[in-house]
Amino acid sequence: MTSEDGPRGLVHAMDGSASSIGEARHVTRAFLSRVEPPPAATVTMDVLLAVSELVTNAVTHAPGPCTLELELHDDWVLVAVSDGHRIPPTLSAPRRSGQGGLGLRMLTALSGGVNTRLREDGKTVSVIVKRR
Repeated sequence: MTSEDGPRGLVHAMDGSASSIGEARHVTRAFLSRVEPPPAATVTMDVLLAVSELVTNAVTHAPGPCTLELELHDDWVLVAVSDGHRIPPTLSAPRRSGQGGLGLRMLTALSGGVNTRLREDGKTVSVIVKRR
């Protein structure tokens, strides 16, 4: 949909449809490809996984538009997704089908913690991925 990006950050608005997941990965990969020095391949994969999980959660649990924000810092990358749903994510039991219940666990293992900030018009869920 629409993006604002610079050398140290990106804000990308999406419609919240299922295609937003691939769209978010695409803009993230493009943003990281312009970073100097480039992040290690493992960092890129971790950031892409965080983006996929956060946008998937927004698309699944908070129908409507969502926004991806990336902030690049010397030692870490902030990945944040905002949506219009005010209920914070909660851990749920993994489903036997393998479909769901693992996202927050993966994000916590990847980043050390998931932060949720409630706003009047929804919430922002974020993680920090270390670059080193």
